[in-house]
Amino acid sequence: MNGSFLIPEKFYLSGRQVKVLINDPYLNKKRYHGLSVFKKSIIYLCNFFDGKPLPKTQKEQTFYHELVHMILDDMSAKDDKLNRLKYDEDFVEGFAQRLYEYEKTKQ
Repeated sequence: MNGSFLIPEKFYLSGRQVKVLINDPYLNKKRYHGLSVFKKSIIYLCNFFDGKPLPKTQKEQTFYHELVHMILDDMSAKDDKLNRLKYDEDFVEGFAQRLYEYEKTKQ
């Protein structure tokens, strides 16, 4: 489906299934490479952005960014600080970059 061994089609967080779906029209309209929809437990990614294929590494990095949003959402039910962090794009991106580096370099 997604052309990357790092990006699953689905996974579980606290027993809740999260689906990873491609939705180019929706994301292009919003001008996003990816989006986490917490209430539906869906991460949307795009294969094409502005009519051009999204490079595999950029798609993987976008997945990890959205994964961090989902993890923080899962953890934030009773924690206001974590609830705020899930919307903090700088924090999410920094965490996602490190997680992605770990995945790409582990031996």
